[in-house]
Amino acid sequence: MTAPAPRIVLFINEDCIQAPWFALLATLGLTPRHVKCGESLARALREESVVFVLVPEEMEPAAYEKISVAAAAARPAPPVLKIPRSPSAFSVPAGALPELGGFFLNQLIEQLPNVVFVKDAKTLRYLRFNRAGETLLGLKSAELIGRRDSDLFPPHQAAHFLATDQAALQKGCISELEEEPVDTRHRGTRLFHTKKIPIYDAQGEAIYILGISEDITDHRQAEIAKLHLLKEQAEMEVRESAARRLAFLAEASTLLASSLDYRRSFQKMARVAVPALADWTAAVLREEEGPGRVVAAVHRNGSKETCLRELLQSYFGDPNELLGIRGALRAGKSYFAPFVSQDNLRELAGSEERFEALNGVGCRSILLVPIVARGKIYGSLCFVAASAARIFRQEDLVVAEELGRRAGTAIDNALLYETARQAVEVRDNFLSIASHELKTPITSLKLHIQMTKRRISAAPNVSPDPVKLLEAMDRSEQQINRLSRLVDDLLDVSRIEAGRLNLFPERVNISSLLTDIVERYRDQGAAAGCELKYEGASDIFADCDPFRLDQVLVNLVTNAFKYGSGKPVTVVAVQDTEGLSIQVRDQGMGIRPERIGRIFERFERAELHAGIAGLGLGLFIVRSIVEAHGGSVTVSSRAGEGSCFTVRLPKPAVSRAAG
Repeated sequence: MTAPAPRIVLFINEDCIQAPWFALLATLGLTPRHVKCGESLARALREESVVFVLVPEEMEPAAYEKISVAAAAARPAPPVLKIPRSPSAFSVPAGALPELGGFFLNQLIEQLPNVVFVKDAKTLRYLRFNRAGETLLGLKSAELIGRRDSDLFPPHQAAHFLATDQAALQKGCISELEEEPVDTRHRGTRLFHTKKIPIYDAQGEAIYILGISEDITDHRQAEIAKLHLLKEQAEMEVRESAARRLAFLAEASTLLASSLDYRRSFQKMARVAVPALADWTAAVLREEEGPGRVVAAVHRNGSKETCLRELLQSYFGDPNELLGIRGALRAGKSYFAPFVSQDNLRELAGSEERFEALNGVGCRSILLVPIVARGKIYGSLCFVAASAARIFRQEDLVVAEELGRRAGTAIDNALLYETARQAVEVRDNFLSIASHELKTPITSLKLHIQMTKRRISAAPNVSPDPVKLLEAMDRSEQQINRLSRLVDDLLDVSRIEAGRLNLFPERVNISSLLTDIVERYRDQGAAAGCELKYEGASDIFADCDPFRLDQVLVNLVTNAFKYGSGKPVTVVAVQDTEGLSIQVRDQGMGIRPERIGRIFERFERAELHAGIAGLGLGLFIVRSIVEAHGGSVTVSSRAGEGSCFTVRLPKPAVSRAAG
């Protein structure tokens, strides 16, 4: 509880001020102050809570009259008293204290607004009680003099007064009670700030207890009311602050959800965050390799944004930046520094250049939170207060973390949409290619059947030429086989996706299998201008599904014909300590680096070329079959120099014939 405003006693003549006066007045709860006649006196009477104006006894009547007129004009008007050069000492002869030093001191005590009382130190009976005490307690001085507290007050109150009197006497010096409830006759229970001082005679024996009590009830009530008002204001500020945070969060969320271009949405969100939440903010996205990428950087002072962006990019390009803060963000944890001193800032900067840059943009309070969704961390949001006028609190951290989660959801949704869009695009492309690929053999087959029918219809009584009929049937069979392969590929993809690709392994002579494939497809290779040959041992065996391994190698060989640019295609089988490698090499157009990582996916083709047919399923099926055998398939290629596909079967599946 704060103390009430001091009650001032003004001394007019500095020469009359003696140290004992100060001690006496301080004991009575008054504050002595020296002023001169004129403006300083008038200002003190106007601005201070003055209870007395004290002047020397020998002051000229004219001067005394002038001061009295000035005091009478004040509101309230303090009395003007003449004082002797020095007051009576606190050690007084027996019987002298009731007069308390004579007329002046009697006047002083009676004029005081505080309660002043004197008790006999031995009997604790009242000897003196001033006018203010009579008014506050509702008791006349005549009712009090010669009586004890037990004669006047309720038992609990009398016991309290007795205990404090005894404590003051035992202590031997001023005993102070900050807040003392006292029952009064007409005004109920009042709160008093009380001092009790033992008074000693010349032999050092306590003869009196001097008490001074100030009624602080109104002051205390005013203070309680003020505290209540401050509490209400603080609660209102908390509610308003929470409402502002929620409004900001709602607006930022709307902006994040307004577009699937999350980079542009982040920039808009950052513009709202400054100055609603921070003085500057930034959004940094992780990259699988390399430094983070700043996608938004906004400063309250637009002229500092370029410097801010460069500063942030320098941090995220430094593997040792921010004392491991980036590591904490990668672990999905927030970094919260409500107060950043210059020493902290220098340590965070890591270099004098960055320290100067951070001071330039301002950095006194920091919030860094991860951008996260479904357990995946996409980056971080950085909020910074540039000056001590704004300090982040725990509530700001909660809002920032929630915004980080919503930002993560925005990115996640955008990426899911992009994945779905690409899937739809792939599906549409596949359907277009599939319809074309399926329609081509059907159209060709239909054409051959129609031509054969026309020949027969043109000469119904003449037997058709067997050679031409056989050629037509062969061409029709080729188209049926092509159509059958396309359907088989689609069925295989369906089985792979459903996990129902069944293998029937047996001991297989790999050399014979490869030789057979080369012989079967030698003519098709020649038609494409590609010479097909086999290089390898003749006695390599493996436990595998011969039908499926044949399917793998045929896919790779026919692909080599498509992209081989009419140059030789070589099949090589090599056995080593780790297992069996089968390579299919061509010297054709090769594969661009950006497509190598995608060619084993569904509906992907090595190169998009108008003259090359296919559904884009072959290599996906190849990889699935090989992996089902516990092996792997890889490719090495350079654009314009050809490609080499390598199928590896693990050692347990490989053996050489005995003998």
